[in-house]
Amino acid sequence: VIDYYRLFNRAAYLQRTGRYEESAAKWREVLGVNPEDEVAQRSLGNMLLMTGHREESALHMRKAAELKLRAAVEADPTSARGFNDLGVLLMQAARVEEALPQFERAAVLQPEFAAAHANLGDALEKLGRDGEALLQFRKALEADPAYAPAHYRLGLMLSRRGDVQGAMAEWLSALEDDPNYSEAHDRLG
Repeated sequence: VIDYYRLFNRAAYLQRTGRYEESAAKWREVLGVNPEDEVAQRSLGNMLLMTGHREESALHMRKAAELKLRAAVEADPTSARGFNDLGVLLMQAARVEEALPQFERAAVLQPEFAAAHANLGDALEKLGRDGEALLQFRKALEADPAYAPAHYRLGLMLSRRGDVQGAMAEWLSALEDDPNYSEAHDRLG
């Protein structure tokens, strides 16, 4: 334990003194001891960004964000927003199977949370569960009839099913709710 804190403090010192390459190497050692350290993940991400390693930096920043969100939902297992945000992060990393239960939990915790239902629909669709996805998009619109992303996603699904008129109606609804919704503009030409 003492060695861990020495490594951590040394990495932080090197970071504060602008010795970014050395600091990155020390942060890697810290993570070798405890890969679940959110601060070390974020700090390594920052050091990698400072030294021009953007892609690797993004991986560590994403991992830090995931660790932080997982800690938040563990601390408050009633946070629908926390579960939804964790699901969004996992979807961005193409981890759809892991995102699905996060969205399900958010939708159960807060049934009127339109974004959770729309995100759940998106995950279900990506998993080929179109019937369930359609239901979730409709639940999102029941929760908030003016939620443009749900109109847009429902329109995409209807379009793929060959219902061009239904899709166009949903995209027009998205634009009524949010006139700057660029994806809907693109679909309507």
